[in-house]
Amino acid sequence: MQKEGNDETTGARKTLKQQLSENRRRFQEYQTKLQTKNSTFLLDKKAAKFYDDLKQKELEKGRMEKEQKAIEKRLSDQAKEQEKALAKAKSLEAIKNANKPNKVVKITKKVKTIETPKPVSSILSGYTSSEDDEEN
Repeated sequence: MQKEGNDETTGARKTLKQQLSENRRRFQEYQTKLQTKNSTFLLDKKAAKFYDDLKQKELEKGRMEKEQKAIEKRLSDQAKEQEKALAKAKSLEAIKNANKPNKVVKITKKVKTIETPKPVSSILSGYTSSEDDEEN
């Protein structure tokens, strides 16, 4: 009985092995069929090198653009920092100079006033009192 069981399992293994080899053969046939069908799309070495170089140039161009943007951003950030530092320095200088007297000389124009002569007496001119008449 054991021999019969072994024969069945070995027979089954052979059929699995045969099926596997058959499937591999079919797959190989399918691949060769596809390769011959798509041979017009296969690139020769020269064309493949050309397209690889083209792809490398595009990658290099993209990398250069990224670097350029990074440089521009860094420069703009530095400019902003310088503006902030300059504004801070100006404000500190203004605070420092607030305590100092201004060196600006102001020229003021003196307004001339005309002095009116003071009356000699409290008597209006042209009026004579009776006392004055009696003295003369």
